[in-house]
Amino acid sequence: MSDRFSVVNYVTSAFTFGFSALTSQEMIAATGLLIAVLTFITNIYFKRRIDKRQHELHQLQVAKLNQELDTSPESPDSR
Repeated sequence: MSDRFSVVNYVTSAFTFGFSALTSQEMIAATGLLIAVLTFITNIYFKRRIDKRQHELHQLQVAKLNQELDTSPESPDSR
């Protein structure tokens, strides 16, 4: 457990050192960039979920149409 705390301590210290070297305007710019990247990643995640659902719906529709074609009675003209 103490190893985890020491890693967290080192990471926090590194971030504090990194941000202390920045001016307030640079920190705001870095925060804005971080928010933009997180928004981009979130959008990609949800677009993939939507695409997956649409693909599954399409597969179900195709299977239903194929089943309807297989079970439809033959018309008298097709003989």
